[in-house]
Amino acid sequence: SRLWLDRVARWCGVAALAIGVVVMAAWILNVAPLRLGIPGMEAPKFNGALGLVLLGGALLAGHVRGRSRRVEIAVTVVSGAVFVLGGVTTLEYLANADLGIDQLVVAERGGEAGEASHPGRMSPITAVSLMLCALGCAGLVRAHGRRQLLSIPALLAVVTVGLSAVSLSGYLSGVPTAYGWGSGTQQAVLAALALAVLGAGIFSASYCAATERDSAVPGWVPI
Repeated sequence: SRLWLDRVARWCGVAALAIGVVVMAAWILNVAPLRLGIPGMEAPKFNGALGLVLLGGALLAGHVRGRSRRVEIAVTVVSGAVFVLGGVTTLEYLANADLGIDQLVVAERGGEAGEASHPGRMSPITAVSLMLCALGCAGLVRAHGRRQLLSIPALLAVVTVGLSAVSLSGYLSGVPTAYGWGSGTQQAVLAALALAVLGAGIFSASYCAATERDSAVPGWVPI
């Protein structure tokens, strides 16, 4: 039901924000067990966690009835900032360059980064997923309840969940290429889980917004 999905959207926003806060705090406070993640696997990166915090907050703020124009602008700006963060990280991989953003806040020692990792740099899968979620959060507030436009953030959310599912299945089946693209940093398990949750929240919020005025199921829902 719509009420259930409304709660899902909110709890997903809270969960993504909370995971991001925990990872950021672990890096800032140098709490090794949380900062390094699961032994033998890639650690969640600070910039990726920052993106989760911002987008988790954007989802919560954007998924409010009667939100003000200022809130919509704030959500759009925050989403745009995360999109730029993900875009610059992706550009670093494509150009094989270091643009100075990976360790801007906290430094990661080379020994902690893993054999094929770029110190401090989030996985290209995480970067792309954050860009998709950023567009999704911005789309939620810019659609203004128009059903067809809300299909865009819903589709972006489905792609995000799909990317996370592939990464997680790769860990379960022992296929590294599923959670690591080329020589880039492998996606951390926690990052994949958090992005799947965030994607689920954006999809739920899109559905709720599309049925706010009309309870009929949107045509883009595959049922």
